[in-house]
Amino acid sequence: MTVVWKYQRGEFIHEKSDLPDDLVRLVQGEVIFEQDQPQVNPITSYPVNELNKNSALLIEKHRSNSADMRIVRQRHQLRVVPVAEIEYHWKHLKARYWIYGKERCVFAPNYPQKSVCILL
Repeated sequence: MTVVWKYQRGEFIHEKSDLPDDLVRLVQGEVIFEQDQPQVNPITSYPVNELNKNSALLIEKHRSNSADMRIVRQRHQLRVVPVAEIEYHWKHLKARYWIYGKERCVFAPNYPQKSVCILL
């Protein structure tokens, strides 16, 4: 007999600013909901309906992808990552930058100076 262990991961990022989702994925946030058991249920009572809907879609996708396998354990996690969008004016330039994650990472794609920007 051969036993094969597989790990499946699915995620949904709900972020409305122009900050790239890949950046949000890589930083720390605060876990506000976590469920870890043999079979998890979708989140249904979160105030953002889009999260409730995608919670159910992720669980259904996981179950349908595992139709020919036995699910041993599932974990469902809702994580909040702080994101601040700042608009600034410098000389004749109007632009934006973002501070995100608990690490306070900065994304400034149109920063006008070539020197280093330090935020405390």
